[in-house]
Amino acid sequence: MVKCWDLMEASLFVLIDLQEVDSGVKSVLLPCRIRVYLPGGARVEWRDGENRTVHVYPKVSDDPEGQNLTNRTRMNDDPLKTGDLSLTLERPSAADSGIYSCRVRKRVILMMKRVHLQVKGQFYKCCILPIR
Repeated sequence: MVKCWDLMEASLFVLIDLQEVDSGVKSVLLPCRIRVYLPGGARVEWRDGENRTVHVYPKVSDDPEGQNLTNRTRMNDDPLKTGDLSLTLERPSAADSGIYSCRVRKRVILMMKRVHLQVKGQFYKCCILPIR
């Protein structure tokens, strides 16, 4: 895991993790953990690099536009109490590669962390078989 710092507006520092996985794995964890108390009514949003919503906790609607990968994402139970806001993405493919952001909001963004997901293509072992 590679870590680096990214300077955001309003002097908010955001840690970026690099997650590398091979295409064809069952799932990948996009890590996001906090150690601070979150106010009641806070909301966790995971967004992709194009700012499209990937997952929201607590879930507020069944609007498919609002969660474009929701059929392949999940979070642990009660993440706001445990502080583990990590997102699991099932069946990642090369098309899922990119920057994902985990945001905690309550009217304004209270915290944000970015994860760079790199899904590598599948490689096949090949051998030469004799022709009989």
